[in-house]
Amino acid sequence: LPSPPSLEAQLDSARAEADHYRALVEHFKDVIYQIDRQGQWSFLNPAWTELTGFPAEECLGRPFLGYLHPADNPRYLNMLTYAVDTAQTDFEGEFRIPTKGGDVRWVEAHQRIAFDEAGVVLGVSGTLNDITERKHTEIVLRVATSRLRALIENMQAGILVETEGRKIALLNETFCRMFQVPVPAHVLVESDTRDLLKECLPLLVDKGGFVARVEALGDARRPAQSDEFELVDGRIMAMDFVPIAVGEEYLGHLWQF
Repeated sequence: LPSPPSLEAQLDSARAEADHYRALVEHFKDVIYQIDRQGQWSFLNPAWTELTGFPAEECLGRPFLGYLHPADNPRYLNMLTYAVDTAQTDFEGEFRIPTKGGDVRWVEAHQRIAFDEAGVVLGVSGTLNDITERKHTEIVLRVATSRLRALIENMQAGILVETEGRKIALLNETFCRMFQVPVPAHVLVESDTRDLLKECLPLLVDKGGFVARVEALGDARRPAQSDEFELVDGRIMAMDFVPIAVGEEYLGHLWQF
């Protein structure tokens, strides 16, 4: 039988394995961290310095909450308290971290709570992923969407924005007035467009022709302008159809009346 490895060989193997994992942690792009039971940093990999500009070794032993944006501290503590009270070992969230240079970085935190046998928290470990660019894009998109919504809601034309799945994404009050829809426009958002169409059909002279034209435009996904149809009260409506796409991805379409 082969003789068991010597103690020195076992130690060498353990050191080699430790060096291997240390190298992985040091070169990991995301921040890897540990927080002790006193709420102080006990471990930070070099990615922390890349993210914040603060030397990792200088932060060890300091309260981690001091490195979160002050406005995010209560939210983090609420999430942590809820996780502990409900015996959850994992939780995640998005938080802001001011950098040494005065900027603010958004991070996505994935965290695991360590408990002892009595259920007492020993500490928290996890990763921080820089999502600043994504958050900035979301903010720009949110502002643009708000401005577009305000514009559409105040237009004199009736506007219906429909998703690819035939759900109402946006509807203005002018549309509701035109077609005598008895509920406020915002109540109908995310409802099925086909249900709205049923509400409008009694006002149309050529109900079948209108439905067929709407279906044909939706299937073709090509712009169309000034399709005219008559209402039973004598009004003549013009309908425009505008497909909405980003690259090859079709997102829905806009109807204007």
